[in-house]
Amino acid sequence: MSEREEVRAGLERGENFTAIAAMIGRAVSTVSREVAVNDGRDGYRACRAHRDAGRRARRPKTPKLVHGHLAEKDLGAHSAEDLERIARSLNNRPRETLGFMKPSERLAELLALTG
Repeated sequence: MSEREEVRAGLERGENFTAIAAMIGRAVSTVSREVAVNDGRDGYRACRAHRDAGRRARRPKTPKLVHGHLAEKDLGAHSAEDLERIARSLNNRPRETLGFMKPSERLAELLALTG
């Protein structure tokens, strides 16, 4: 978090990414990416950037999820049925954001409330 505060302070002082990177001992590209992904120079907020980075790190990454199902990375090497089976299994898993419910269960719950 302290590095993000340093980035914020550097941006407020009007420093360029090179100066900020040197100050915190990171690559210029790292600072540039950090600021770009978190609303740019004018919208950068260290607290929000830190929170959002944690969320991005926790969410499942599709390639990592799919990798466990595919021996061959080339999707063309798999049949449409195989890919459909994988999609069903990935879409039918509980989600933390849904209180560990499956999307279909959450949809049914919401529909029951409205009906």
